[in-house]
Amino acid sequence: DYILPESSGHIVLAMDEVDRLLGTDFQTDFFSLMRAWHNNAAYDQIWEKISIVMVISTEPYLLIPDAHQSPFNVGLRLYLKDFKREQVIDLNQRHQEPVQPDQIDDFMTLLGGQPYLTRVGLYTLVTRQLSWAGFLRQAPTDDGPFSDHLRRQLWLLRDKLELRQALKQVINHERCDDETSRFRLLRAGLIKGSGDFFTCRCNLYQQYFAEKL
Repeated sequence: DYILPESSGHIVLAMDEVDRLLGTDFQTDFFSLMRAWHNNAAYDQIWEKISIVMVISTEPYLLIPDAHQSPFNVGLRLYLKDFKREQVIDLNQRHQEPVQPDQIDDFMTLLGGQPYLTRVGLYTLVTRQLSWAGFLRQAPTDDGPFSDHLRRQLWLLRDKLELRQALKQVINHERCDDETSRFRLLRAGLIKGSGDFFTCRCNLYQQYFAEKL
């Protein structure tokens, strides 16, 4: 009633790591509200002033199961691809090369070029002044630089027995027989592959979930 009428320009509401709301008692209300704001633009011109940008790293249905209330099946979807080797090298140089040239391949294997993990890894090496050996040792632990992210992924699987079993099959046998679980794990960014061959998306996931599942 106040912000939109008083605004003379366009408003962009941008939210990162929105999946942190997963498990809160208001997650459904929040995402339903975002959908309602989007729908309002069809009936009231003033709502055309606002654009909503949300960044998530999990499947939308886990955030809000009702497709009719979900903001994720309307609007434009953009998928961020994993970094290629040359992109990781460039980003490493922008961080003053905490990863040495002969360590790049191991860094890529550990994190798979996943943009968020890559950025956190480089930032951690710079700010914590960890040795390379210390970084590799801490990476897959609950006390390491990726602990929040890893625990959140594990939490997503907490009451999904079929997904836990499917991920264990990938870890132990590099296959995933359950087509539905395979699709959901792919969409969640936990595994990669095609045909009959599937692996964890990166070695960090392989180490962490092999220990936790």
